[in-house]
Amino acid sequence: AANLRRERWLQRAGLVTLVVVLSGGLLAYAGLYQPRVFEARARTIAFAAVMLGTLAAARLLDMKFPHIPELVSAPCLIAASILCIAYPRRFAIGAMCIVTVLAATVVRNHLAFLLMLLTGVAVTVYQLDEIRTRTKVIKVGLATAAAIMLASAAGGLMEGQTLGFVLQHAVWAGACALMSAFVVSGVLPFIERIFRIATSLTLLEWRDPTRPLLQLLAREAPGTYNHSLMLGTLAEAACERIGANGLLAQVGALYHDVGKIHRAGYFTENQEGRISRHDHLAPTMSLLIILGHVKDGLELGKQYKLPPVLHQFIAEHHGTTVVRYFHQVASEKQPHLASGRHDREVSEADFRYPGPKPHAKESAVLML
Repeated sequence: AANLRRERWLQRAGLVTLVVVLSGGLLAYAGLYQPRVFEARARTIAFAAVMLGTLAAARLLDMKFPHIPELVSAPCLIAASILCIAYPRRFAIGAMCIVTVLAATVVRNHLAFLLMLLTGVAVTVYQLDEIRTRTKVIKVGLATAAAIMLASAAGGLMEGQTLGFVLQHAVWAGACALMSAFVVSGVLPFIERIFRIATSLTLLEWRDPTRPLLQLLAREAPGTYNHSLMLGTLAEAACERIGANGLLAQVGALYHDVGKIHRAGYFTENQEGRISRHDHLAPTMSLLIILGHVKDGLELGKQYKLPPVLHQFIAEHHGTTVVRYFHQVASEKQPHLASGRHDREVSEADFRYPGPKPHAKESAVLML
């Protein structure tokens, strides 16, 4: 009995050590290839919750339903979908390979089971590149179900199991894959909110000209609205050429100048003829109005619940550039010395946008 207990403790120690090593590898991989996971506390917690939740669910399902090991594939496929939606596919497939090995280790299953999990994860991540329709996740689920059923059947036959047993477990594997797709489809809005992202489906919805904020922009600042449409077309084409997200750039461009709604008449594209309201204002007052459209835009974005990923286009589309025209006007109004120079240079720092500078390719293209 003592030897048996000792053997069990050694097995548990080996299992814990292996899990710790693999978990460390996952953290190192995330830090190396997707450091933004750790840049925000909420994102870090969400990532950790997905990983730990996957392993906990796998262990729980294995304990409750030991005769249906295919159920363990469900949390793995859900986690793969979430990572693929929230992060680049290259990172998602790498991270999920480690997670599937961890899951197979936690439930102490065999090689054929691990290969079945890897097949399902790989097909899910490969297919789930862009979500432009509500049925995309379900179609991916069907493709994953077919692949994981084939992998399950091949593994069962390889291990010499009976045909009836193989077919039964293959059906379970396919059903779990399809169920995972429906779960992901249902929680997609929450995934976007937690990871502060927007899928192509969401972006297409915000591109709709009947959106209240776009209608308000078209009514109050028609010149700015047309300007935004033109910039959206240009930004989309430029981003497509450099491999960036053209749709994101286009939708971001539609909303980047919504802050001009409150004082539309002070911006050139909304002025009629050659009459400018700035002619009777001091350059510093004009500067405050111009700079204010960024802050006003962010407030409107929050008021109309604009997706967080679009806020960067409002905040960053001028970066830290100088409001050159009014800086020049302010310089020309300084008294001249006998030499013809101004007696005091106007600092460019006083006429700069507060930033920040663009952090993404798409917002950088829009600024250009």
